Amino acid sequence: MVVGWQLDSRLRLRKPSVSGLTPDLEPAHTETLREKVLRLCDRAPELRLYLLLWDHPMFYMPQREWLQTRIWEEIHPRVHLVFDNRHPLGASHHEKLVIVDGHTALVGSVDLCGDRWDSTRHLPHDPARSLDHTHETHGPYHELGLEVSGQACSDLLEHVASRWRALSSIPFPRAEPPGDGHTVMHLSRTHSEPDARITREVEFLFSHLISQTRRHLWLEGQYFWSEKVAHHLVRLMKRHCSQSTELLEITLIIADNSLLRGLSSRMIRRQTRLLAMIQAFARRHPDRVRLEVFRPFSGPRPVYVHSKILLVDDRWLSMGSANFSDRALRLDSEIMLTIDATQEAAGADRLRIASLREDLRRHWVHPVHLVPVDAVLEIEMLLEKSPAWDRWLDRLPWHEWVDPSLPLFYRTKRKIRQYSLDGAATPIALMLSWLPAMAYCLLELDGRAQGIGAVLAALLTSVWIYPVPFLACAVLTLLALPAENASMLILISWWSATVASTLWGRMFPNALSRWTRLRRREFIPRFGTRRFIDTWLAWWSPGASVHLKFLSQSHYMTPGPWLLLIHGLVIASALILAVRVLGSA
Repeated sequence: MVVGWQLDSRLRLRKPSVSGLTPDLEPAHTETLREKVLRLCDRAPELRLYLLLWDHPMFYMPQREWLQTRIWEEIHPRVHLVFDNRHPLGASHHEKLVIVDGHTALVGSVDLCGDRWDSTRHLPHDPARSLDHTHETHGPYHELGLEVSGQACSDLLEHVASRWRALSSIPFPRAEPPGDGHTVMHLSRTHSEPDARITREVEFLFSHLISQTRRHLWLEGQYFWSEKVAHHLVRLMKRHCSQSTELLEITLIIADNSLLRGLSSRMIRRQTRLLAMIQAFARRHPDRVRLEVFRPFSGPRPVYVHSKILLVDDRWLSMGSANFSDRALRLDSEIMLTIDATQEAAGADRLRIASLREDLRRHWVHPVHLVPVDAVLEIEMLLEKSPAWDRWLDRLPWHEWVDPSLPLFYRTKRKIRQYSLDGAATPIALMLSWLPAMAYCLLELDGRAQGIGAVLAALLTSVWIYPVPFLACAVLTLLALPAENASMLILISWWSATVASTLWGRMFPNALSRWTRLRRREFIPRFGTRRFIDTWLAWWSPGASVHLKFLSQSHYMTPGPWLLLIHGLVIASALILAVRVLGSA
């Protein structure tokens, strides 16, 4: 079983050597993940592969492999792929783990995709990071993972099985009774669903581990965006200064700001302010607290820190997928495994944790070096170098979009439920979706065409989720109105209905199912066969709404014929409109 935020079948992996020696990562000694899966399936008749991936939004598509459903569903009958889309607006499926035969599990920070491979030395220029050895595809990359077995593996398997069975009718293996184990381990999760309570186990885990620190706290993370985590660290330092005379050592290793891209770069100032807050307290108590914040570099190149770890004294070790961000505490699906060595009989585990802490200290040495972070100085530099327009942009509430503490519209949804308006939510959303198309008719049409356009607008917006009625209404619109107006009306109706249905469907999926008189479980088994013809027929079914098909298996698992047809209609309308506008000009 492979569970991940991202997967790429083109990922190159080591190929077994005939001599038994570990080969270098030369092209002749590697094979793609797809080739490896095919080889293993042909060699082992009992092997089955289960892939549970994030159903990513459209704007991630340029960064990812296209048509993954077609790639993995047609690769072999014993390979099964399901996209996880049971999360609210703004959330993601961020867990990263592999389970082998139900007895061994690998949990950590790495996804099976490109631009992640690196050696433990993090060389500034490593030709092995390139597939063809002609140029490097990415810089140094730092990941951490934990291999477990026994009860911890059984718990992980049951966790994945529960998510799988909620999404697909494809049979999933059950966990075997675990063998005896002496290590005490805890499984902590973050999980939110549109119609369920938020699971906040990771949030409580971070709070508990930080509060339990006595002498040493080692943190590694991709980001440091969470105000909650920053306040936990401040409270820890305050309590330690008032109750102990010993030195408290806190080490935080994070990725360099230059590696943040897109909207993540808008969080640089917030991260720097949080770091300045905790550093300001530590500097007032230098005899009690030693707080060190580092960014690793390999020569002149920054090392991308993608690991997620908390190491508390020699008593706790927590590793997994959760960053020090608000969305990791309440929004995304996350998983953390924690070794508990607080019992008297856990001497061996304490030695193991202490050994790992020393290994991590030795890891960040030549050619890698740790650059100390002075957050106050960085704030001054950011204010000095940033242009006025960038400082103005920074005042916008980026945090609410990039790193929200709750799902989007969460409070609005609670208010709707508080006043028992669930049943009215979907028809209200339907009527709101009429407004853009209605407004276009009032502004652009006159006389009798205005009334005909308003009726057609309501029809197009209401039935867009059904393939056959939508096509019929679109043809009727093209016949009843001038081509230019008809094309624009189809476009506006399509997009306004899409936005309204997506928003309300993510907030109230059960209400939408009742509105369309189709339950999710009645439709999902049709995808369980994984045969293309069954999927294609299900998509053409006039009794199943397109939105429920999106919710069941997502837009990115849609068979090509339907995508070409429905988007072809919209594109054709846009082309007709463009030709008419250019012709009139």
